[in-house]
Amino acid sequence: MSDDTTPEEIARLIDALRTEKARVEVYSGCFAEMTRLNNDLLKRVQELSEKKPVVNPWKVVAEELREALAGYVPDKNCSCHIAPPCSDCVEHGYARETMKQYEEQRLLDKETEVKP
Repeated sequence: MSDDTTPEEIARLIDALRTEKARVEVYSGCFAEMTRLNNDLLKRVQELSEKKPVVNPWKVVAEELREALAGYVPDKNCSCHIAPPCSDCVEHGYARETMKQYEEQRLLDKETEVKP
């Protein structure tokens, strides 16, 4: 600022400084709030990572069904090579196929399971 600056120019510069100061205060308040929210989020992630994994209820039901089918389905005694379809395949084929699909899915789930 030179010595020939008018009082109006000085007043305008003071207003600009006040406006800039207010803007900085708003930004610093936002930054403080964002920092607090980020810390809360990190704390929540830590809490969740320490908890035991949630068991999928469908997996529980599927396991119970598999156990029930395992007790129901006898060993395979197929005679389709003589007279297809044989009574063993007609009566128990669906249950065996269901168990096979369950085992395949269980193996796939184990391969893709995320380990902590």
